[in-house]
Amino acid sequence: LDEKIVDLECNVVKSKKQNEELRKNNKKAKVKAEKLQYQNQDLQNNVKELQNMINNLNEKLDAYKKKESHGLFKSSSESMASSKESIERVSVVSLVDEPSQQLAPTGEKVSIQTPKPSKSKVVIESDSRAPVAAPNSEESKKEISQLRERLERIQDELKVEKEKSTAFENEFVSLQSEKVKVEQERSELEIKLENIQREHERAVEESVEKLEDLERENK
Repeated sequence: LDEKIVDLECNVVKSKKQNEELRKNNKKAKVKAEKLQYQNQDLQNNVKELQNMINNLNEKLDAYKKKESHGLFKSSSESMASSKESIERVSVVSLVDEPSQQLAPTGEKVSIQTPKPSKSKVVIESDSRAPVAAPNSEESKKEISQLRERLERIQDELKVEKEKSTAFENEFVSLQSEKVKVEQERSELEIKLENIQREHERAVEESVEKLEDLERENK
């Protein structure tokens, strides 16, 4: 009986030790499981953040493609062409004798001649080349002044159109370089996203294996 009692006491002590070890192991397993859960949650948050960044980059690329498809950067050249046509349609003034020449914005020369005292007839060549007689020199001076003002206005308009064209070209170059940069950034983010997804899968597999091992140890 004494031996049986001693054996029972030893078994009780062993059981207590085993229970204590199991309790400690369960606590460790619980802490590890929580830690792995937090790590997995962080990985999922990173995946979502990267996916949102890629979506934003895709929206930017779509916006650039829409601008290109709508011909935004062709409007400046068309406007320049219409401005050039309007300049080419400017009438050339030709008075008699003593020519003085001015250069129009398109490079063509506008001949302006002062009339002789004996001649009061002024001929203005229009687009149709139909001569128009002016009754006196005062009217001719007025018409010359108006034509000069018109040329100055057209010259100013041409300058503005050239500035707009330059601005559009600079914007186009900037958008093209930005587009290339965005595509590279998107490619890098996609690679990073794939790496994080693989890391996430490995972390899940490791957590499952560790939990299975801990369950076997507890049994």
